[in-house]
Amino acid sequence: GSITPPGIEAVHLDRPSVEGGQPATGSVMLTGLAPSTGAPVHLTSSNPGVKAGPETVTVPGGQGHGVFSLTTSRVTSPTAVTISASLYGRFPERGGALLTVQPGP
Repeated sequence: GSITPPGIEAVHLDRPSVEGGQPATGSVMLTGLAPSTGAPVHLTSSNPGVKAGPETVTVPGGQGHGVFSLTTSRVTSPTAVTISASLYGRFPERGGALLTVQPGP
């Protein structure tokens, strides 16, 4: 039989909120280990002011998670942004991770 490729278990961020203009770091957990060719995880943001760089993070073969960075823009009021990840066009059942971008001083 064919091996079912892994999906995405969850998306985690290193902090729940960040001041606009400051970076944040996130990680994506797979339901299994990436195939030998790697698993290309595509990241999307619900707000164009928050971007994942790069938008595709490749989980190395044999690994179960990958790390990505986020850049944020300045905001005038607290802004909730959902970071979603998909693998082979499939999204995790638990949805994405929530990041609140806060206005600076």
